[in-house]
Amino acid sequence: MTSACKASSYQEDPDIQIVLDNAEELYSYILRVEATMMLHDLTFRSNTRQLQRRRNMNLPKPQRQANYC
Repeated sequence: MTSACKASSYQEDPDIQIVLDNAEELYSYILRVEATMMLHDLTFRSNTRQLQRRRNMNLPKPQRQANYC
């Protein structure tokens, strides 16, 4: 079956079109959730690094140097 024939049969069958629309919405939702999770992870890592730098700066000088090794 050619892609043009498949496309026309999908348009003629409302049940298939509903399934395709739902699949497209689900895929879009999953992509948004993954992007949000990656953003949260990057933010968490960045905040953790900043906090560690602040802690290192508050240490006495010999301990500060030891943490960089």
